[in-house]
Amino acid sequence: MSNGMKHIKWGMIFIIVGLFLILVNAGVLNLFRVFWAFVAIMIIWVGIRMLRKERLQKERRHFFSESDSGTVTRTSENINYSSVVGDIRIKAEPGEFAGGCINNVFGDTYVDLAAVQLAGGGGQLDLNTVFGDIALRLPAGLPFKISGNSVFGTMTMPDREKHHGRDYTSPEYDSAENTLNIRISQVFGDVEIL
Repeated sequence: MSNGMKHIKWGMIFIIVGLFLILVNAGVLNLFRVFWAFVAIMIIWVGIRMLRKERLQKERRHFFSESDSGTVTRTSENINYSSVVGDIRIKAEPGEFAGGCINNVFGDTYVDLAAVQLAGGGGQLDLNTVFGDIALRLPAGLPFKISGNSVFGTMTMPDREKHHGRDYTSPEYDSAENTLNIRISQVFGDVEIL
């Protein structure tokens, strides 16, 4: 996470906590009731995530192993796609890839780049999602760097480690001439790089 984003995130947290304390102190909010409402919301959220997790894993396996009738296949060097309410499923055909931008609100994003090779000069891919998961498959040996963050979710990198706000660089990245830079912005969902 960039330094500027950290300041914005922490600034918003302090403002919300300050407003909350003012409302409690003024007698507008009952601290006991707010606490139990928060606990109830967290329990519901965990339950929903548990129910969705199995379905999402099944969908990922299906998408990355078979052809899917709902998949958009891209042949151009750039992938630019946006959706509001609905999943995005993109498989890139073999060829040169230079990057692009994928935006999704209220849906999961599945992107399979396993068949591409980088265009000369490398590329930049931006993935932005609110209320949905991201699953991205990259070709083996591709030199890439991932920067970004996942708010209220986890980012699982190819090494199966969870990365929270840290950059991830593939082993081949530093010595490669052509690289892929991936920027991820995720709110309420998980990110998995395969």
